[in-house]
Amino acid sequence: MAPDPTGTSTLPRTSPTESTSGSPRPSPVLRALINDAMGSLTGDDRLAAIAPLLAEWLATSPADASAWTQTLPAGDFRTDVSAELLLAWSRLNPDDAAAWLASSSILNPESASVLAGAWASANPAKAASWAASLPNPTDRTAAHAAIATAWASSDPTSAATWSANLPNPDRAAAITSAADSWARSNPAAAAAWLASLSPANDPSLVAAAGAVVHHWTESNPGDVSRWLNNLSDGPTKESAIALFSLAAAPLAPTDALLWATSLSDPALRSSTVADVCERWYDAAPDEFKAQIPSQLDQLTETPLRHAIYQMLYEKDPEFRDTLLRIADGELPPPDPPNPPQEPPQEP
Repeated sequence: MAPDPTGTSTLPRTSPTESTSGSPRPSPVLRALINDAMGSLTGDDRLAAIAPLLAEWLATSPADASAWTQTLPAGDFRTDVSAELLLAWSRLNPDDAAAWLASSSILNPESASVLAGAWASANPAKAASWAASLPNPTDRTAAHAAIATAWASSDPTSAATWSANLPNPDRAAAITSAADSWARSNPAAAAAWLASLSPANDPSLVAAAGAVVHHWTESNPGDVSRWLNNLSDGPTKESAIALFSLAAAPLAPTDALLWATSLSDPALRSSTVADVCERWYDAAPDEFKAQIPSQLDQLTETPLRHAIYQMLYEKDPEFRDTLLRIADGELPPPDPPNPPQEPPQEP
């Protein structure tokens, strides 16, 4: 239905969830309202207007509502509308939603993830049973990851136990999602759980360790340092150190640089040092220029210095030339900045 010349709807706007009389609106009325929104709105406004109408339509005639979504052209809008349908349907009847999705043309990792995550918020055990039945491995992995995220937000211990018992690759994806969700509220507990899983280092936990480090560094970088020191050497520790260095760079740049230089892989070490310096420069360029010359002593490897020079070539070529002259002994390093004064202690 086309909009009128004023741009307002040609149908009366009532509550998106019920009619003015309080009785459910029939499918033709709801479809007309949705078509009106399709013709008069665009972008996020269109989706926001359609979502509650679709939920109402779903409650009265799920067959009609779900069939309508299939008439939309393939693309981002149909994906977004289908996600709204699945979210609403998971609250009403997730079993029916799962049956429809399995028979539809839109079953893919994204739609499986949407339904599994919404279902797990209310009933993670049933959602997990459905996800395990998915025949496509990619769909199944995505669904398991979404369940882990939703479940860990309310019961991280149960979500962690379930995730750790899945077969790979679902196990790695679910553990990463559970760790990320858990670390948002209690990163120390999430880190302790990860450490208990892999005393001999499990490469599949690299992404999970990175998720924990990302959130934990924001709240307590000192605790992250202590946790890293206790990790066994291996790919999980290497990845965690690199991510911690980047996250800590704007907060404690010299410590971040020290961690970056401790990486054992030469390529990862060089790239992480350059990235730490870039983040330090972006956050506090004057501090970086004053302090980086004194850090050159620990950057004895040529590739590490070249990584910094290359970063500065794009950021600040003039200071790059100055730093090169300092490194070559042609210029004395600048005086270190005055340290902050400690407040006097109470007697």
